[in-house]
Amino acid sequence: MKERFINEEITKAEIRSMIDSKVSDYIKEKEFERRVREITSDAIEKFFKMMYTKRGFWKGELKNV
Repeated sequence: MKERFINEEITKAEIRSMIDSKVSDYIKEKEFERRVREITSDAIEKFFKMMYTKRGFWKGELKNV
């Protein structure tokens, strides 16, 4: 069985397009991760502030058994 070789020529524009696409995807992914971290930390901070403010409501219910 003979091996077949396929020669493909890729132009500079195609290479540039592929690189731009990958870089763009990477930047979007990192931006998404940054926003998720920011939103999550804000939500947790607000939750703890709320729990601290309302600690008189639930603090009496906590007892060492």
